[in-house]
Amino acid sequence: MKKEAILVNVSRGALVDPVALDEALTNGVISGAALDVYEPEVLPKESPLHKHDNILLTSHTAWYSKQSVIDCRIEAIEKLIAAVQAKQR
Repeated sequence: MKKEAILVNVSRGALVDPVALDEALTNGVISGAALDVYEPEVLPKESPLHKHDNILLTSHTAWYSKQSVIDCRIEAIEKLIAAVQAKQR
């Protein structure tokens, strides 16, 4: 990666080795990182990743809002209705 690279992981926590990421940030191998997922799922308080100013750490629940919960429920109901209607044909 280029030194200007910013690593972004919003997929699976196990894809990123936190020790290697800490070393890369410390040594300027990459310029920053943004993580929404971790392995283990909750990033331990003693993780060295917390010490970096060039990293954004968010909870995987960062998507959560009242509207998103409503949207998810509406989508689930719409899919259920569509499936029932398809079986009736």
